[in-house]
Amino acid sequence: MADKEKGKVWYKIMIDFDEEIKKFQPSLEVDDAEEAIYNNDVPDITDLIAKIMEDISK
Repeated sequence: MADKEKGKVWYKIMIDFDEEIKKFQPSLEVDDAEEAIYNNDVPDITDLIAKIMEDISK
């Protein structure tokens, strides 16, 4: 499809999603972040609140 008035040419491009998925590789940063999140034993908010309540009751 051409837009002669503006001097631009537009093309319809079809993406083969199956081929794109075969080529997909997750970012190393995502893998690193996932590993850090799952391997880190950080207390969650309920642990922190329980500790604060314990300290207050003493």
